Amino acid sequence: MEELEAFVSRLTSSASYVNTLRVGLEPRTILILQGKEFHNDEMPEILRVPEILTKPGPTRRVKGWAPRSMRSKAALPIQDHGNGVHTLVNAQAGVHFTIILKNKKSEFEDFLNKDDVHLIYSGHARWGRGPCFGRGKAPGEEWEEGDPNDLKDTGLFRMGYGYIPVTANEVKKHGYTANLVKADSRPPRDECHPDLRRYLGSLRARKAADIHPDLPPLVKNHDPNQDYWSYGAYDEGKRAKWVILKAGWKDTTTKPHEIGAHYPKCRVFCHFGCSTFKHNYPIVRKKHGWTRDGNERYAYWTTNLADGTETVYWLHHILTYKKWNAFGSWEPSLKYATQKTNRDLARDGNIFRLI
Repeated sequence: MEELEAFVSRLTSSASYVNTLRVGLEPRTILILQGKEFHNDEMPEILRVPEILTKPGPTRRVKGWAPRSMRSKAALPIQDHGNGVHTLVNAQAGVHFTIILKNKKSEFEDFLNKDDVHLIYSGHARWGRGPCFGRGKAPGEEWEEGDPNDLKDTGLFRMGYGYIPVTANEVKKHGYTANLVKADSRPPRDECHPDLRRYLGSLRARKAADIHPDLPPLVKNHDPNQDYWSYGAYDEGKRAKWVILKAGWKDTTTKPHEIGAHYPKCRVFCHFGCSTFKHNYPIVRKKHGWTRDGNERYAYWTTNLADGTETVYWLHHILTYKKWNAFGSWEPSLKYATQKTNRDLARDGNIFRLI
C-alpha cells in the first residue's frame, strides 16, 4: 500500500516554514540550559532565545545595535506554550521541534542523561571548570561549588582539567571559597590546564595574604602559615597575580555533579561557553572518552571568548534546515548549522567560531 501523508496548515503552501500537522514528522527536542548570569531574565533582548527568532530582522535592535547577520534573518513561527516550552514545525525537513528552556543544574544533568535530545548549555565556562548554575551576579558560593543550601541546582558541573589558573581578583570579585593548590609539590603537567603549563616553571610559593590582602578569608581550610602556588602574568592587558584552583572532572569535591560521574546519553551536546574547545573538549572527548558513534554523541564547542550570538544563530539554522531530514542521520543538519553559524559570526566580526 502506498504511504499516505496528510497536511493541515494555516499558512500558504509557498511558505518555507509552516505550522503543519503531518503524518510522519520526526519529533526532536532541543533543551537550552541557561547558566548563571547569562540567562533570558538579564540578557539584552537581542540575545533572548528563542523569542528573538520570532521577530522580523529589522526590529532586532537594542539601543540601535544588532549584529549584522541577525538583522538578515526572517522571523520564525515559533509557538510559545508557556513555562519555557516552545514549538516549531519545519515541513521541509520533516521535523517537529520542541524547544525547552531551563536553568537548574539538576535539569542539566537530567537532560544530559536523556536519549535522543539536543542539549545546549549557554553560560559561563568559569575559566574551564565547567557549566555553572545559579541566578544573579551577587558574590557567593554559586560561582564555584554551589550554595550549601542548594548544591543540587547551583554551582559548577565540573568537566575541566585537574588544576586551573584564575586571577586572585577573580576570586575576590565573585567571593567564593577557593580551593587553592598548596605549594607542597608541583601539580602534574598532564593534569594542568594548557594555560597553566607554560607557567609551571615560574610558580612561586606565597602566603595567601601576600598574593592578595583580601584572599585569606576566601581560601578553603585556610592556614596563615601555608604557602600556595602563584605566579604573575597579564590579564586583559594588566599585570595580575594568579592562583591555581583544584578543579577536575572525576572524583571531585562536587561529585556527583561532574562529567566523570556520567556517560551522557544525549545525542547532541553544545557547550556554548567561552573557549570550550580548549577548556573542555580534551576532557570530555579524550580523557573521559565520550566519542562519536554513528548518529549519537555529537558535540560542539567554541574556539574563543563567546558573546551569546552563537546560540541564536545555531538555533535559527537548526530550525530552518531546508532538506528532508526526518528519521535519518542528524549529521547533515548539524553540519549545516555549524557552517552557517560560523559564516554569521565571521560577518559580525567575531573572532570565535564553533567547532
